[in-house]
Amino acid sequence: MPKKEKTKEVDIKVNPEVTDAPKEETPKEKKSAKQIAFACFVSFVWLFILLLVIDIVSKTLVKNNVAYHDSIVLIDGFLSITYTVNDGMAWGIDTNNDLANQIIFSSISIIAAIIIIVVYCVRYKHFNKYVKATLMVILAGCIGNMIDRLFYSAEYLNASTRGVVDFIDFYIFGYNFPIFNVADSCLVIGVIMLIVWLFVDEYKTNKREKAEKEAKKKAKEEAMMKSAQGELSESPSESDGNENNVDVPKELRPNNDEGSPNETPTN
Repeated sequence: MPKKEKTKEVDIKVNPEVTDAPKEETPKEKKSAKQIAFACFVSFVWLFILLLVIDIVSKTLVKNNVAYHDSIVLIDGFLSITYTVNDGMAWGIDTNNDLANQIIFSSISIIAAIIIIVVYCVRYKHFNKYVKATLMVILAGCIGNMIDRLFYSAEYLNASTRGVVDFIDFYIFGYNFPIFNVADSCLVIGVIMLIVWLFVDEYKTNKREKAEKEAKKKAKEEAMMKSAQGELSESPSESDGNENNVDVPKELRPNNDEGSPNETPTN
């Protein structure tokens, strides 16, 4: 026993386990910053911020440099910058400056933005990059127009009414397309991207289900083939056993009861 205690003491001295020694500090702050940057990039939050900034800056530049209801021709007969304020829906659809309608459309923008954010957060891991980018584009459009409706007064806009700033004025084959802004473009492009994804996803789902059904059918056929082959392989052994068990006439059977001829009867 004392020898064991000595060996233990020697082991402790030779290989001391310093439990209280400070561990090497990992760069948690740098790692977390990288993770945040990567998550921001993968989640396409940067795309939302970029589009929202472009929308706000473009509207501000037009408001400060173009008079209300005035136009600046960029491409004659095709593209102009026309400063107008839309107090109704998107694409210049007027609602006669009705306060109730403005509240309704502002509420629709807020609800739509909340739904997109909730769906995005809940289903984040299930969405691919395309869907994430699509939702961020739509969200940028909702928030961009919502900011105009909630925070821009008529005095700030140098206009007769409050509402959404529109300025992109297209002429397509002589038709004056409704004036819109960057946020409206985001909404339209985002909705188109979402519709395309829905069709593609439906096609892929149907194709996958069809492939799974065919795979199950093929596996079932292979199992049936294997079982049939097993039955065929078992049938010759059964016939061999039946041949070995052929009935032999009693006269031809060896008489084991009478004993062998070499055996002498005992008195």
